[in-house]
Amino acid sequence: GWEVRQNLGGRIYYIDHNTQCTTWTRPSSYPGPGNDSLPSGWEVGHTPDKRVFYVDDNTKRTTWTRPSSNPDNNDSEGLPSDWEVKHDAHGRTFYTDHTTGKTTWTHP
Repeated sequence: GWEVRQNLGGRIYYIDHNTQCTTWTRPSSYPGPGNDSLPSGWEVGHTPDKRVFYVDDNTKRTTWTRPSSNPDNNDSEGLPSDWEVKHDAHGRTFYTDHTTGKTTWTHP
């Protein structure tokens, strides 16, 4: 089966123990968390202090905001001003109030 690992630079890669092959791209058969939530060509990265970011291998751009492969999924719809949608390392959605600095799992 597949295993996810991180290289010394913090980049995520995948090992297929059946074939002894590695890949930077999350395999469609990888059973890890959030597998269905990243669009094709995107991968998760980590800063040296373990902060999660996302890399679009198509454009070579990065973002702190988790991209969605579901165009109908709009977690930010109806958010009050100064609120932001974020996702943890497991793909769970949470919300940040930039006025107070507080976070919540529940859509405000």
